[in-house]
Amino acid sequence: MVRLSRFYSLSKTMNNLLSIEQLTGDEIRDLLALGHRLKAERGHHERLPLKGQTWALIFSKSSTRTRVSFEVGISELGGRPMFLSVHDIQLGRGEPIKDTARVLGRMIHGAAIRTYGQQEVEEFASFSGIPTINALTDEEHPCQILADLLTIEEIYGPGSWKDMKIAFVGDGDNNMSRSWMWAAKRLGFTLAIGAPTNYLPLEDFRRHLDCENVIFTTDPVEAVKGASVINTDVWLSMGQESQGKTLLSLPGEQGAAGTCRLRPLRFPLPARLPRQGNHGRRAGTFCSRYLPGSGKQGACPESRARHACRRPPGITRPAHPTQSPSHELRRTPARPAG
Repeated sequence: MVRLSRFYSLSKTMNNLLSIEQLTGDEIRDLLALGHRLKAERGHHERLPLKGQTWALIFSKSSTRTRVSFEVGISELGGRPMFLSVHDIQLGRGEPIKDTARVLGRMIHGAAIRTYGQQEVEEFASFSGIPTINALTDEEHPCQILADLLTIEEIYGPGSWKDMKIAFVGDGDNNMSRSWMWAAKRLGFTLAIGAPTNYLPLEDFRRHLDCENVIFTTDPVEAVKGASVINTDVWLSMGQESQGKTLLSLPGEQGAAGTCRLRPLRFPLPARLPRQGNHGRRAGTFCSRYLPGSGKQGACPESRARHACRRPPGITRPAHPTQSPSHELRRTPARPAG
């Protein structure tokens, strides 16, 4: 991805991946094409573009999927990942990010940063002079949206999103929804954001976005009408757990899950993990997928993600005790609230 143009056919060299906003449409398409190629080559890479390199993972927020995926990816491409929790380095004692960046920039070859402020990632990239990846900030989550777009292409075909309507139901003004909005602007697909009024982006952001193919509505049914893909997220993003009382003001706390119970859906419902307690969707509707033209449940997104992942030779996964061999999730439908 970053500086891989020496090994793969990319239109240009990317020094950093800081946000979807800063990418062009061609750069996003290049990254998706590269993602397909690297996934297909997993376990038998002809080239190791990170061979001999050390990459730091600097995390201010807890992580399972992001940390593991970065460590495994760096290792399999020939590099050495170094995990640095902010609680274990001088950043945790108040050292300015630019000072940390100057020091690490002389010792390591690249960094992935998972933190709160977008400015922290951009300062690190500027002062370190090394390739820097945004592994999540409060402003954007670019790697997640690129992975979602790649999944859409795997299901529907390369470039299939260009003629789609994609719906995002939940908090319409968080890092996930903002990255989706910038992706819609750069790639041209229709995006519907369905959220309560207080959870829609402010007018200043909408003017900055300036994108006619991004639609805002407070009606979740209207948001998903005619959509090929529904994407959703937790109401409270990581680091906002103390704001749990705000859930009391949300009409229909179960978010997209409540919409799912209105009628059989004809499109996948990707679900973002981790799910924390009972916040967001009910456990019963968390892993739901309705097959085209029917009300039957099929494999949940988590199962499909595991099934689609190409593992290196010799790596196997035992069947989950709650899943049949076909990876179908068998459960009793969730009862309506109340």
